[in-house]
Amino acid sequence: RSVIAAMGRFPEGGVADQLDKWMSRPIFHLPLPAPAEFLVTMPGTWFGNPLYSQGLIPLLVAALGLQQDCTSMCCTVLPATVVGVGYWCKLCWESLTTGSGIKKAYTILSKPLVVALPNMAMGVLALGKCPEASRSAAAHYISSWFCAQLVIEGLKGLAWRLRPVAVLAKELEGVPRHFKELSEVVSQPSQANLSFPSGDAAGGAIFATAVVMAEPRSLGVAVAAAAMCGFGRIYFHCHHLFDVAAGQLVGAGITVLLGRWTRPGWGHVVMSQLFLLGLWKPIQRLKPQDGAKQELDMQQKDP
Repeated sequence: RSVIAAMGRFPEGGVADQLDKWMSRPIFHLPLPAPAEFLVTMPGTWFGNPLYSQGLIPLLVAALGLQQDCTSMCCTVLPATVVGVGYWCKLCWESLTTGSGIKKAYTILSKPLVVALPNMAMGVLALGKCPEASRSAAAHYISSWFCAQLVIEGLKGLAWRLRPVAVLAKELEGVPRHFKELSEVVSQPSQANLSFPSGDAAGGAIFATAVVMAEPRSLGVAVAAAAMCGFGRIYFHCHHLFDVAAGQLVGAGITVLLGRWTRPGWGHVVMSQLFLLGLWKPIQRLKPQDGAKQELDMQQKDP
């Protein structure tokens, strides 16, 4: 395993921490067969991984946010979903056979591409002549995602909590996982102290909230996706239960606020990106001065 970052500011061993670990342990130690674990990897990583959270997920939000328009869904969302799932299957197969596959979903992205991805998604929806309501739902999701990630980053710096894979390394070392890469990535020194709150869980809650606010009939699918996202983050030893719950509260809260105050459009997507770009470096000052610094590089961003 990689060298683990130093003990953080979070009160490890306190009453809240012990309760959190006790509630999380059943999922930490839960064994799943490879096919079931593969299914968990998708909601467990897609809402935080920029390639999917800003490329494919906005299209899914648009589709679920306007269920009755099947034509635009088939023309724009279905092909992208097939390609996205196919590529993920390839990465997971490489991870099973060589031990290195899922990481490519993070390292393949350059900074300009990360900035361009959500705008490409909005462009696809516009060119596909999707209804304004579905495009607004996608913009709502994207702008909320960027705003929430900035808040999450600040809270991570303040808490500086060790991830389960770091603080419980000996206990969890023998727990069988087919896709060990997901734990290995977050055990890196630059990632090990970014447990609280979960950015991926925030992304899952943003997805669910944006979808439900656009189309209440999609409640079941949206909530199931968010719940599986949270489960996956705990299952792969990336976060504790409280980390996930806090991330979900932040994500849902910001999404509700943006949805109530504005009617998001493409312009809100651009503004939220500028907001993140402008404040990303200053927010790093909240982290311990001797801690690993997080540059605005999505190849190193919390997966």
